[in-house]
Amino acid sequence: MTQLFHEKTGFPSQLAGVQLPYALTYSRHAQTEASKDGVRTLPKILPEAFRVVEVEVIDGKVSKWVVRIELDAKRDLVLVTLPDGFVKTVWTNDANEHHATLNRRRYTHPSAFKG
Repeated sequence: MTQLFHEKTGFPSQLAGVQLPYALTYSRHAQTEASKDGVRTLPKILPEAFRVVEVEVIDGKVSKWVVRIELDAKRDLVLVTLPDGFVKTVWTNDANEHHATLNRRRYTHPSAFKG
């Protein structure tokens, strides 16, 4: 069973203690997408300041994190990261972009967490 949670709809309290990966490695796709967005250097470790945007859970275990980190004064870097620190893809977002049009129906309510 796959469940998807978003920061705007809430995360289950059971996920609060789950640690994100520290060391990061990048797919060729992630490196290409970063380059297209003008990102020359990708972080080798997850910085202390980051925001979890989305969490995918399959059969009660985290299968994917989407995190957002500050890239510069105008842009954030968004990383789609697997539990082992492998980054599938990246992209940049305007630092002030807040997904006002978020489709909340895509996401599971935290109270429905099956873990």
